[in-house]
Amino acid sequence: MPNGLEVVLSPDARLPIVALRLEYRVGSRDDPPQLDGFAHLFEHLMFQGSRHVAEDMFFQHLERVGAPYIQGETRIENTVYSETVPSGQLELALWLESDRMAFLLDHVNADTFETQRRVVENELREKLDNTPYGRVSTFIEARLFPPGHPYHGRSLATDGLKNASLEDVRVFWQTHYRPNNATLFVAGNFEAPEARRQIDKYFGPIVAGRVLPSPPVSETPPPAPGSRLDIEAAVPLGMVIMTWLTPPFGEQADAELDVIGDMLEQGQLTWNLVEAEELATRVRAGQQSQKLASVFQISVTTRPGVDPGRVVRVIDRAILRIRSSWQQPSFIRSMSFRTLVELALVHEEPTRRVSQMAEDAFITGDPNFIEKNVARYEAISAASLMQTANKYLGPERRLLTVVTPVRGAPLAGRVASSR
Repeated sequence: MPNGLEVVLSPDARLPIVALRLEYRVGSRDDPPQLDGFAHLFEHLMFQGSRHVAEDMFFQHLERVGAPYIQGETRIENTVYSETVPSGQLELALWLESDRMAFLLDHVNADTFETQRRVVENELREKLDNTPYGRVSTFIEARLFPPGHPYHGRSLATDGLKNASLEDVRVFWQTHYRPNNATLFVAGNFEAPEARRQIDKYFGPIVAGRVLPSPPVSETPPPAPGSRLDIEAAVPLGMVIMTWLTPPFGEQADAELDVIGDMLEQGQLTWNLVEAEELATRVRAGQQSQKLASVFQISVTTRPGVDPGRVVRVIDRAILRIRSSWQQPSFIRSMSFRTLVELALVHEEPTRRVSQMAEDAFITGDPNFIEKNVARYEAISAASLMQTANKYLGPERRLLTVVTPVRGAPLAGRVASSR
C-alpha cells in the first residue's frame, strides 16, 4: 500500500471463517536498553484499548460475534496478532487492528501501563524462575550465540521493566508500530475486492513512520570442540542435551535435519535409551528452524542415578550410524511423509494457513513457500542425509549440556560450570 503496509490475501470459501494475522517486524531483540521484556509488555498494552475501543473491549468485540481464536505473541524478531472470525465479520477485525495501529496512545494511561507491567513481570517469573528447567534453554542460547546476537538468550532479569515509562511506550510505538513495518495476512471465506476496499478504508489513512533498519548479524561459529555446560537444578531427574548450530529455515539441509530428528526420536535412539538400556524416561530430537540460524537438539531426560556419560555414548553411536550408514529410501519416505502431510493439512484450514503463510513470508519472503518446501522434502536421499549429518552433526561441533539434580539449587537451574 502507499503507506508501506504489505497485504497478502488468500481467499478460500470452503469454511465460513476468515483468519487475519498482522505481523510487526519488531520483537524482543528490539527491547530498549535496560528494559528487557519491553516488546512483550507492549504486546499486552495493544489489547487494552485505543481511541475508539474502550478498556478491555478488544476481546469482547470479537467474542460477541463468535470469534474462535484471538492471540498475540512476542517473538525474538517479530510480534504477531491473530484473530479468526465468522466470514461476515472481517471488517470488525480490520477495524480493531487498524484502530490500535493508529490510535493506541490515545488510550494508554499510567494505570493501564502499571497494571500490565506487573502482569508481564509475573509472567516472566512464572515462566523462568518457577518452572522446572525454566532457565536451561536460556543458558544454552547464551552460550551458543554471542552477546549482541538476537538469539543470545532471553532476559535473565525478571524485574527488567521496573524503570519503564509511558514515554518509552510512545517512542516504541512511533518507531516500530507503523504500517511500513507490518504485513497483514488474510485467509478464508471473503471476496478479495471487498477485502481490499475495507483494508484501504481502515489502514490507508495511517501515516508511515521512519523505521530503523535491523543491524547486520554476522555468522555464528559452531561451539569449540569439547564445549560443555553443567547446570544444577532442584529437579528429580537429570537431563543430557546435545545442541548443534545448523542452517536456517528454507535451506535443503534444514529439511534433511528435520528427517534426521524424526529418525532419532522415533527410531533406535529412543528404543535404546528408554526400552533396551532403561537409561531415560523421555527422548526428544529435532531441528528447531529459525530465520538467522537454526538449532538441532537432542534432549534426554535421564532416570535417577544414571551416569550422563552412558547416555552420551548411546547418542554418539546413534548419530554415527546415520553419518556412516546408507538409509533405506522407504525409511526416508516414511520419516518425511508426516511432515508432508502436515504441510498439506496446514493449508486446509484458514487459521493455520494464515499462520504458515506469515511464517514463510517472514523468513523466506515468499508466502507461497509451501511448493518449494514440499520439494525440499521430496528431494531428500540417502546420500544427502549422510552428507548433511557429517557436515553438521559431528561431535566436534556440539555443545553438551548436563543438568544435574541438586537439592537447594534453583528450580529453574543455575550454571555450575562452562567450558
